[in-house]
Amino acid sequence: MIKIAIGFQENRFYELSVHGHASGGSGKSLTCNSVSILTQNFEESLLQLVDRNAFRIENTSGKSEILRNGNYLGAEQDLILDCLVKSYVIGIRRVQLSFPQEVVLDLRDTKIV
Repeated sequence: MIKIAIGFQENRFYELSVHGHASGGSGKSLTCNSVSILTQNFEESLLQLVDRNAFRIENTSGKSEILRNGNYLGAEQDLILDCLVKSYVIGIRRVQLSFPQEVVLDLRDTKIV
């Protein structure tokens, strides 16, 4: 099972944790690959479109974490970040619809779409 937790503070993205692997069946590789590529794209988008120093990104086998270093970003950066997070959640929810037994999404302290 792949567990994805997205944390918010005061309705602002604060952290992302992705860990685990799909447990089996024909969709295992597809599930893991889908979550991995969505997460890697989200990470790269943060690095290229939002202040590089605003986040700490850590990746190990079967685990990815993104932690916000501080709470302040300018209004334009906050808007970009909000769009990136919403896009990531939309993608993860699509994977979750296809493989509901393999992906758990936990949104903490937010009212995201």
